[in-house]
Amino acid sequence: MAACACAAGEPSGVSMPLSLISQGRVRTHAGIDGAYLADSDLAAQGFVGQGALLYDGRTEPDPVKLAQGLLAAAQARGAVLLCPATAENYETSLSAVTVTTREGDTVRARTLVLANGYEMPDFVPAPRHSLVSNWALAITPFPGEAWPHQSLVWEASDPYLYMRSTADGRVIIGGEDEEFADPDAGQALTSAKIPGLQAKAAARCPGLADVEAEFAWSGVFGQTDDSLPLIGATPGRPHCLAAFGYGGNGITFSAMAADLLDAHLRGEPWKDAPLFALDRD
Repeated sequence: MAACACAAGEPSGVSMPLSLISQGRVRTHAGIDGAYLADSDLAAQGFVGQGALLYDGRTEPDPVKLAQGLLAAAQARGAVLLCPATAENYETSLSAVTVTTREGDTVRARTLVLANGYEMPDFVPAPRHSLVSNWALAITPFPGEAWPHQSLVWEASDPYLYMRSTADGRVIIGGEDEEFADPDAGQALTSAKIPGLQAKAAARCPGLADVEAEFAWSGVFGQTDDSLPLIGATPGRPHCLAAFGYGGNGITFSAMAADLLDAHLRGEPWKDAPLFALDRD
């Protein structure tokens, strides 16, 4: 599967294609080679837009199977899983960390790594962190390909739109972020968000003009105001590390967090680690 970052219409006199071309140059310099598509190239693939960056070699994991595979790999290496388990109390000392759960379990360890998604304990400093609600829908199975190569499409706009295909012939359309985290309120807005997502998708890909949404849902994720994750030691809590604020880049940032925290535990911190510090300026 390829990945395509697509520029929308021209807002406030800002040249989106020039911005995409600059981004492409940065990626090329970093060793990530791709291609720039002009508006005519996009039209030939069934899209409407000023331009896009196209990259090969991207993957699309099944999140449930991926999570199950990672847990199985951890168990094979000796990890012990507690489920269900809701952490209620954290105690840190100069030598260890103790976590007690609502279910009555107690876990003691030399080091604690907090990777709770957006459910961040109160003692984690997060002035740059905020919670955002997001909506998505899945259309009824589409006959044939909605667009060539079934690329993952991410619109370079704010608010953004993303589209991707599924193994059973559907297209998932998402976006419409709003900065609040009440799941009930998010679910209540879902029916109102569907027409907007459908209209935006049809504007970018006219072939989706008459599709119907069969499923729709909302979710919450954490993000930071500088788009960099929060990874590293938790100030004021000895032996407590954290990894939060991935935004929409969880697959990339989680892998980076694993490497960064492993280096921290080995006493070989990255020189760029301060960029991701929880209490960075």
